[in-house]
Amino acid sequence: MVLASLLFSIILYANVITTSALVSPIGLKRRHGERRHASLFSRRGSDIESDSLLSLLSEDETDISSQQKKKIMLRNEVSSLESQFTSTEEHDDPKRFNPLIGLYEVASVITNNDKENPVGGKWTRSGGFAQKLFKTRKTYQHILPFNSTGLARYDGQTSVAEAINVVSLDGLGGLLRATVILRGDAVPLTPQELKDMNTNRTITLLSNLAIRANFDAPRIFFGKRQGRRKNAFKYLPLQLGPISDVVLDTSFNDQFVRIGMGGTSGTRFIFTRTSDDDDEALEYKALLQQPPAKKPNINNAIVRNDECSIFSAGEFIECREDVCRRINADYCRRDWVASRTRCTIDCIL
Repeated sequence: MVLASLLFSIILYANVITTSALVSPIGLKRRHGERRHASLFSRRGSDIESDSLLSLLSEDETDISSQQKKKIMLRNEVSSLESQFTSTEEHDDPKRFNPLIGLYEVASVITNNDKENPVGGKWTRSGGFAQKLFKTRKTYQHILPFNSTGLARYDGQTSVAEAINVVSLDGLGGLLRATVILRGDAVPLTPQELKDMNTNRTITLLSNLAIRANFDAPRIFFGKRQGRRKNAFKYLPLQLGPISDVVLDTSFNDQFVRIGMGGTSGTRFIFTRTSDDDDEALEYKALLQQPPAKKPNINNAIVRNDECSIFSAGEFIECREDVCRRINADYCRRDWVASRTRCTIDCIL
C-alpha cells in the first residue's frame, strides 16, 4: 500500500515535468574518482589529447573554493581542446558523425549560470522532490548508429544516428529504481540552418557536427527490486509528455572524451566513453523493449462492441476522416489531419 501511494505521487510529479528539463544532455554524476575511468586511466601517459582533462575529472573536490577553482580549470582545458579540434570530413559527408558513435557517461557540465540545471531538470535538482525520494545513480548520453533500437521515426536518408539520454535513480537503499529515457533521432543541420543559427551569434559558432535531436515522448520506468538480486527489477513502464527537439553540437571528440555544446545556451557537457559491454550503460536496451503501460483516456467516446472487434484497441490503423470523427473526435481527427493516412482508436467497453 505504501509503495502504491509512493508510485502514485511520483507519477503525478512526472506529469508536470517540463519538456525542457529532459531534452538537454542529461545527468551529472557527483563523484569523479579514478574508479569510474579505470579503462581510461590505464592508458594515461600515452599521447592522448584529453589526458589533462581526464586528470581534472578524476579529482574530487569537497569545499566550495576548490570546486570553483576546478570549474575554471575545466573551462580552460575545454577551450584549449576545442581550439585544436576540427571535423575531418566535408560538411555534407555523413561519415563525419562516425567517430561520435559510442556509449558515454556524463562526467561534468559547465554552465554560464551556476543556478542552471540542464542535466535532468527536476529529476536531478538538489533539494527537489525527486531527490528527496531518490538519489542519482547513473547518467548517460549515448550516440548509437541509426535505428539501433528499432524505434526510429526518421529514415536513414534523414537521420544519421540515435541519441539516448538516460537518468537512473535509486531509492530506499536500492529497493526502488526510477529510470528516465529520452530516445531521439539525430538529424544534421542543413547548411542554411547552420548559416541562420550562426548569424549574429554571440557564443561559439555551431560546426558541421551540429544536429537536431528529435526526441520521442519521455519514457519513465518505475521499478521494484525482485528478491535480493542487486539489479533484478520489475518495472512499470510509462510514456509521458510531448515529443521535443533540441540542437546539439560536438566541439571536441577523441577515443576517450566527447564534449557536447548546447545549440542555444552554449553549455558544455563533458562525456567519457564507457566500454561497449558495460552492463549499466546498456540497461536502456531492455527497458526500451518494454511497451509503455496503456494510459486510460477519459476523452474517448464509448463505442460499440462490433467496432472494437474490428479495430484493436490502441493500435495504429488505416482509417478515413469519418472513422476518426465517429470514434474519437478530438484525438483521432487531429492525427488524421496530420498524417492523412493513420489514426489511433482506443475502445472503451
